[in-house]
Amino acid sequence: MSRRVHVAYTPRELDGPMDVAIVVDVIRASTTIVTLVERGCRPLLLSATVDRARQARAAAPDLLL
Repeated sequence: MSRRVHVAYTPRELDGPMDVAIVVDVIRASTTIVTLVERGCRPLLLSATVDRARQARAAAPDLLL
């Protein structure tokens, strides 16, 4: 079975349907984080997984996910 990996830096670079797409949103996430901090959103909790975020929310119901 052969596999092909195509790297697209923007959505416009996608060339049709795929079986699997993996999205790494580092730049946009970083921009969002900086903007939130700049506008006074503190504390800011970053979570590595959805499950960890939900655990944090269960421990502190006032958190906004």
